[in-house]
Amino acid sequence: MIRYFDLLPGLLLAIASVASAQMAPAPSPPPPAQASPTGPQDQPAIDFHAALAPFGTWRTLQPLGEVWVPSNLPAGWRPYTTGHWVFSQPVGWTWVDDAPWGWAPFHYGRWTLDASLGWVWIPGNVWGPAWVAWRECDGFVGWAPLPPSVTWSAGVGLFFGGVDLAFAIGAPWWSFVPIGHLCHPHVTEVLLVPERVTVVLRDSHLVERGLVLRNGHPVNRSLGVERIEQATGQPVKRVILRDVNAAEVAHGAPLGPDEVAVFRPHAQERPGALVTRAPESPRAPVQAAPEAAPERNAPAQPHPMHQPHQQRWHPERERQTHEHERDR
Repeated sequence: MIRYFDLLPGLLLAIASVASAQMAPAPSPPPPAQASPTGPQDQPAIDFHAALAPFGTWRTLQPLGEVWVPSNLPAGWRPYTTGHWVFSQPVGWTWVDDAPWGWAPFHYGRWTLDASLGWVWIPGNVWGPAWVAWRECDGFVGWAPLPPSVTWSAGVGLFFGGVDLAFAIGAPWWSFVPIGHLCHPHVTEVLLVPERVTVVLRDSHLVERGLVLRNGHPVNRSLGVERIEQATGQPVKRVILRDVNAAEVAHGAPLGPDEVAVFRPHAQERPGALVTRAPESPRAPVQAAPEAAPERNAPAQPHPMHQPHQQRWHPERERQTHEHERDR
């Protein structure tokens, strides 16, 4: 005869186990993996010359070597103006450009403003979130592309070679916005007009240590996120950089609400190009912006930046101007 009383403890234990399993919360999914500061190591090498040829012209500009001149730019265009800023935990403030070629010239190499060609890009082989200098003052924040004389070394960081950015980068290089609009999805809509930039530039100060070395990679966190949040009254979204394997995929990749697609290939070295001369080398010669020398291959049509009302910048003239203002 089966003694049901003896089976009762085991039955109760089984019921309790089933109930516990049903009440236990489902395991949370693993957090999304953050992209490395320089992108995946298995990315193929890319030839900048071939990749950018459909969007501009490659020229030889001494003493810089091979440079790229973008085509079809609007009048008054400057680097880092047609896009928006995002903040990523691994690398800090990162520029996301609207142009299909923006993955390259705003994350590798340097820009400079030539008197004959306008804005030109000098290739480099180190990816960065944005190669810019920062300025700030009460109510405004500004940025400008770093000149080619400022180089990078993986073991050292930025190397200025005696260049004082406070004087070496003139007004035509700078873009300013009200600090509360730094994260505007289209900063070109909120940029200060050139006349206002001149005034704000005089009242602003250069942000120290714009790009810093972290684990051998450039990180752009000099501009405090807390200050932007205080100005807007809203938290700054922290995004995740999601690496893609092609430039054309970056603009159409399916992404989550907090993800930004980035294409970070390895730069292919080209004999005779500046990329092989490593603009990031700490011993690279310091070169000022080229003077207005005649250019053999100057385009038949003037560049938009060469209109008569545009002002050329010159480091020595800029220094004298600031010294004169201080004496006043």
